[in-house]
Amino acid sequence: MKKLLLLAVAAITLMAGNCNSDPVFVAVRGVNIAPIGYVSVAVGSTITLTATVVPPNATNKDIVWSSSDISRATVNASGVVTGVSTGTIAIRATPIEAVGAVGPMIYTEKIVVVTAP
Repeated sequence: MKKLLLLAVAAITLMAGNCNSDPVFVAVRGVNIAPIGYVSVAVGSTITLTATVVPPNATNKDIVWSSSDISRATVNASGVVTGVSTGTIAIRATPIEAVGAVGPMIYTEKIVVVTAP
């Protein structure tokens, strides 16, 4: 009987210790785009940009990519930029948790120069 009581107390203690172990949501505070520095792509060619959220332990690291002028360059969901016509555009990386959020928008932009082929 004593062993059974001790096992029951141990089980209750273990369960009580796990009650507050829900994951903590960590918000994105910023985003960086690589490569760093000057970026260019020729018409008809591609370059891949990589977005990294800050802090590294943010809960949702998904990014929404967009181009300031799709007649000059497009960007897909993976950050692959395709040159369409010569000119300069901005490629924006926005953390998905910031899309539609109330308050200051978190994003960063990379200027891309599209050159002749």
